This record gives sequence, structure tokens and C-alpha cells, in this order.
Amino acid sequence: MTVLFSIIIPTCNRKQTLMQTLDALADLRNPPPFEVVVVDDGSVDGTTDALHRRTFPFPCTCLRQDNKGPAAARNAAVHVAKGTWVAFLGDDTLPDAEWLSIHHDTHKAWRDNRPLAVVGHIGWHPGIRQTTFLRFISSAGLQFGFSLVENPDDLPFYFFYGSNVSLLRSVIVDEMFNENFRYAAWEDTELAYRLKSKQAQIVYRQDARVLHDHPIDMRDFIARQERSGYAAVTFGREHPELAGFLRISLQEPPVLRGAWLWTGMRWLACTAQRLPMSIEWLWRRLLHRHFLIGVRRAWQEPKAVRE
Repeated sequence: MTVLFSIIIPTCNRKQTLMQTLDALADLRNPPPFEVVVVDDGSVDGTTDALHRRTFPFPCTCLRQDNKGPAAARNAAVHVAKGTWVAFLGDDTLPDAEWLSIHHDTHKAWRDNRPLAVVGHIGWHPGIRQTTFLRFISSAGLQFGFSLVENPDDLPFYFFYGSNVSLLRSVIVDEMFNENFRYAAWEDTELAYRLKSKQAQIVYRQDARVLHDHPIDMRDFIARQERSGYAAVTFGREHPELAGFLRISLQEPPVLRGAWLWTGMRWLACTAQRLPMSIEWLWRRLLHRHFLIGVRRAWQEPKAVRE
């Protein structure tokens, strides 16, 4: 059988949601011939053993590596992938039945000589409670910025999400993810920036849907913002021309003051996140503060650790 799509899933300590994602892939409707490549990025919850015990109605390869981050995990999968196209999927995202067919149809219909990347929609799983905070990070583009898309046939690089995107394997082999990114933050955006610089086209197909089964509260997102700030420094050092876009300085670390005040603001923000009210002004300021904490941590690490 000729494999047209290689579905690549990096995972780390999410055995349960990963299995749900794989079960959803078994229910795809009229998909093109595909394989799945899962890369266990240093899990300690028995993910690899669980995969080896399972049988799937599709070819499934499981790789394991020491924890290096999703960029390195995706690259490892690309090296063994057999498909003409690769589709990157999150280990906590459940695809709709038509998901892969829509990606495939979009690529088949492409008549331009430019490389094409297809981004699908990522929505919240219906089992996740829709709090005012979740609605805020969705509408503000802090999680996934689909509400901000103006032209679905020509997306900017910052709408490229590694949890639901596909492109020719030959294109990704020529670029690959930058393995200096240690976290799931900016590594997909940085790849898209390089692709766009080589005239790639990124399009959005809303009906290529996956459901994000990953509850997030303020404390989780604060930690995510710190990782994002750390990774932004890596991004900025790779592409200094984007320092303004990233809202960081490459000359000096940010100065952070008023720790006692911010402790109180954090308590208030975490307390109010589930109430039927929005305190967007506070959430924005607090999340930016923790982004800067991550930026400062990247500055403080010795150069040998950063590299």
C-alpha cells in the first residue's frame, strides 16, 4: 500500500489522551492511505509499553527518545515517515471523521507552484467547561487565534499550529523544526516564518477540525506563558528582526518589580477565572508579566545551557 499521509504525534506523559486520539484516527471516514508515527518524548507513564500492547487498524510506528521537546520529536518522526504528506497532530486533539480527507482534498486541489501548508481548526472538547477565562484566551488569540483570521487563503506565519497542520514531506525535510526550542512554544511559528520567507502559502480550512481535550486554568496558562517567554528569546536570537513582534529586547533582560503586588493580583486572577465575569485587563497584564519572567529566565541561563 502506498502511504499518502504520515500522521505525526509527539507525546509526553499523556497516555490516556493519546489513546483517545489514536481511537479517533481509527474512525476516520474515507481517509487517504495513512500511517501514524508516535514519538514518545521521554514519558514516564508507560506510554511506549501501552502502545506496544495495542493493535491498530492502520500502520503505527512508535519511537522513543529522551525528553528533548516536541520539535526534536517531530523531526525524528519525519525521518522515518513514508507519506507524501505529513500531518502534525497533538496528542490531546481528537480529529473529526473527515479531518484527514479535508487536508488531502485541499492539497490535491492546489495548483500553485509555491509550497502549501494547510492549517485546520482546533476547538475545545465539549467535555471541557467553557469558563470566562477560556473564552478570553480563545478570543484574544493567546491560545489559538482563529477568531482573528482575516483571509483564510493567506495566513500569516503566526497562525501555523503544530497540533493541526499538514504539508508535503519534501518541504518539511528541507526545513525541519529548530531543536533549540525545548518547549511546545514558538517552535511551530518559527518554522512557519522560515517557510513563508521561501514563499510558502499557509491556508486555513475551518472544517478540518480537531477537538482539544486539555483543560486549562489560569495557573496552567501562567506556566505556559513563562515557557512562551523563554522560547521567545530563542526565537529572537534566531531572527533578531522579529524582536518587536515578540515584544522582547535582545540587548538586556526585562526589569521586574513589585513581586508582592503581583502575588496578590495572581491570587485575584485565579479566584475570578471561573466566575461569570471577565477581568480581561488583569488577565492580560498578569499573563504578560509571566511571559517576561520566562524571558528573564532565558537571559539568566548560561550560554552553554541555552545552546
